[in-house]
Amino acid sequence: MEAGTASHPQHDLAKRQMDLFGGIVTFQMRDPAAMARKLAAHLKVAHYAFSLGHQRSIVVLLDTQEMMKSAYGLTGEQLADYRRFAGDGVFRLSVGLEATDDLIADFEQAISA
Repeated sequence: MEAGTASHPQHDLAKRQMDLFGGIVTFQMRDPAAMARKLAAHLKVAHYAFSLGHQRSIVVLLDTQEMMKSAYGLTGEQLADYRRFAGDGVFRLSVGLEATDDLIADFEQAISA
């Protein structure tokens, strides 16, 4: 749930701090590594890259195993809890300024390629 949603517990704080709410979406796929390759090869409007804060839409796989090696280093029950949420990884989509219909069509063609 995003703080821009009125039902979010910190919505009032977010409204005081921001003029506009962010556009970060996470999603999961059955075979994240294969889907990452497919998105990288077939997206035409959005870009497959590891970045944030760009005017273009950017998607990237946050691979669980790689995250544990570099950033998080969770072990034991913390790692098990994270894996229950993320499985082998989650995709982070930072939505840019493209037209919504163009983004939807781009992801549909890339996923079905």
